[in-house]
Amino acid sequence: MSESQPTADESASTGGSGSSRSLPWQVATIVLAIATIGFAIWGFNTSSQLSEEQASAQQQIADLEQQLTAAENAASVKDAAEEKLIESLRSKADEYKSQLKVDTSDLKSDATEIKKLEQEYDDAQVEAKKKENNLEAQLKASQAEAALAKKCATLMANGLMKIFESKPTSAIFKEIDQLLSDASAACGKVIDVNDS
Repeated sequence: MSESQPTADESASTGGSGSSRSLPWQVATIVLAIATIGFAIWGFNTSSQLSEEQASAQQQIADLEQQLTAAENAASVKDAAEEKLIESLRSKADEYKSQLKVDTSDLKSDATEIKKLEQEYDDAQVEAKKKENNLEAQLKASQAEAALAKKCATLMANGLMKIFESKPTSAIFKEIDQLLSDASAACGKVIDVNDS
């Protein structure tokens, strides 16, 4: 009996029908090995590309940080220069303000002088009317009018400069208003402030 039928161990060792059973496994193993090698190559290639993109991105970030630092430095230099210019202009403005300050006592003396000049003007006008043909009287009247106009303009200019001082008080405003009001009657004869 043992000679006519081979046993399972013998047929497996002789390679009969057992080799046909292992062929699909061998093909599957080869396909799996090829796929694994393909995935390894793809993974290495993708890793290289990612490394290159990461290095490029880091270089771009470094360049942008450098540009930002340069822009910040330029802006701080510009700001410092502008601050110096502003401080210089403020200093000049303060200097000009101190030169333009008008004392209210000057305004009071101007108002008193305006009243005096107004009286001289009125007297000269009366005298000129009395002596219509007298050119000297007319000249005196014209000179008195010019002096009154000049003093009125000075009072108004000084009043405006006092108003536009850096920190005028309400008392100064009231005092200037009173002086200008008092002088307006006299000044109205020689200066028309309502004309444009």
